[in-house]
Amino acid sequence: EASHTTEIATYSQRTNSDILQFPNGRQVISSLAVDVFEKKTIDRERYPSLQKVRSQGISIYENLDYAGRVHITPNCIERTENEMLSEISAKRPDLTQSVFRETCPSKELSGGIARIVNEQPGRLGIAVDTEGATILVLGDNYTKGWRAYADGNPTTVFRANYNFIGVDVPAGTERIVLRYAPAGLWPAFWVACTVWILLILCFVYLAGLRIWLWVQKIRKTPISATRIRALK
Repeated sequence: EASHTTEIATYSQRTNSDILQFPNGRQVISSLAVDVFEKKTIDRERYPSLQKVRSQGISIYENLDYAGRVHITPNCIERTENEMLSEISAKRPDLTQSVFRETCPSKELSGGIARIVNEQPGRLGIAVDTEGATILVLGDNYTKGWRAYADGNPTTVFRANYNFIGVDVPAGTERIVLRYAPAGLWPAFWVACTVWILLILCFVYLAGLRIWLWVQKIRKTPISATRIRALK
């Protein structure tokens, strides 16, 4: 989500720590990187996996230790949003083994494997292999429009690791499907349907009224003597 991505950068400046401390990011892309990193040598001991791939106007740094877009995490750490950002930036934990969220499940979690098997606009299919209940983390920005289904049954989607997507995976699940629709899409759809139904009803009413008036006019029109003889 744009607001949280911006806040990560703002937090970095406020605490005098750089944005590269935020782990499991695939790339850092920013015009600020030219000013921040070009004037000094990057500490290779601190960032051994950092590789610069572009520096023309906008600098791009790629994380060679990127853990992948989707993975299973067996451990849950309960923190508020602000505590997540602070702890992740300061301690740089291994987020492939742990996930930060506001409310952790009480049951024990297990490890496992997850891989993306199908991707379409607004829809993501993920195959999972796990012995018990666990948590799946997707490295995409979290928004409220995401819905998740475990083998066809709705399951919880939450903000994980401050800015990513987390999904509760029940025991025995083989497939997770994530679908995205903007928060206001369905209300707008139902409003549009209601408007169309009202327009159709108005059209039917006006057409019926016109036919009724025409019938009443015919009934009140006198029949001439010539037409009466013709009818006989």
